[in-house]
Parts: sequence; C-alpha cells; structure tokens
Amino acid sequence: MECYDGKTNTLVARKNANISIPVSVKPKVNLKDAATYCCGDPVLKKQSCNCENTDRKGRCHFVLSQNVCIEIPIEISMDTILNEAYIDCNLIHEDDP
Repeated sequence: MECYDGKTNTLVARKNANISIPVSVKPKVNLKDAATYCCGDPVLKKQSCNCENTDRKGRCHFVLSQNVCIEIPIEISMDTILNEAYIDCNLIHEDDP
C-alpha cells in the first residue's frame, strides 16, 4: 500500500509479509536401569503343615508373598531443528486497502 501525505510531501510505502520458519521436532526416549525393592514385610501363609495334612511324600505346603516396587527412570527429550525461513510477500490481510 502506498500513501501520499499532501501536507508534508511524504510518500509512505507499506507491505505486509508473512515470515515462516518450518520447525521439526524429533523426540528421544532413554530408559535408565530399573530398580526393584521390597515394599513392606513378606507374608507367609501355611496351607497344610501338620501330620494329618501332609501329602503322601511328607511335604508341607505354604505360600510366601511379597509386595515389590519396580522403578524405571524414563528420560524424555527432543531435538529441535529450525529449517530455512521463507517470506510470503503476497499475503493479503483484511486491513490492507
């Protein structure tokens, strides 16, 4: 757009442009070493361990339970790549006369 100011003999030239920069993002995930640890005390449940309830081979049966926690640290990051910028000078805005 050009605008002539009749008072100061000044010519003002104005042009809108759209500047764009394509951006690429590449995610990265890195798994660290897992850690395992016990949560609380183990629990021992007898199932049959008296003379009447042993099996034919004389074995006692029981269940040992333990709550465990497994931690796996996960590192998440990304590489950002800025590509070459470009300008669109033909962009028309609603406020351009």
